[in-house]
Amino acid sequence: MSALSGLTAQGAQLRDGDSLLFSLLDEARAYRWNVRVYSIAWRIESESDVVVGAGDDGDVLRRAVAIVDGKVLRAVQVEAPSLDTTFAFDGCRLRVFPVTARSGPGGWQQWSLRSPAGRIVDIGPGASWSWRESGTGGAHSS
Repeated sequence: MSALSGLTAQGAQLRDGDSLLFSLLDEARAYRWNVRVYSIAWRIESESDVVVGAGDDGDVLRRAVAIVDGKVLRAVQVEAPSLDTTFAFDGCRLRVFPVTARSGPGGWQQWSLRSPAGRIVDIGPGASWSWRESGTGGAHSS
């Protein structure tokens, strides 16, 4: 995920209550990566405080997610085996935590990343991940 380093977050918003969406753009805005966080357990931290968590009040969430807008992404760290993920931006972090270890029926995706070419990486359910081409339904996983 080092290809994402140096990209700028834009358009952070909530959908369906607590799903977080934002784009990562290059300086020329020539290409866009899209991030969707589906996990019900995520939070945004500043360098010194927890700013907001997925379970906070809806109005607070909607205002606070904008903290990532305009921030440059420095790193994405995915921890094995849990797939806990940290998006490290200038001055803040987005942390995503799995809330279930199930990878079969009843488990759900934690987050996904869509490349400018349409390739999608799905993280979760459980400790599994997969990638697929947009619109093909075909997937490869680990």
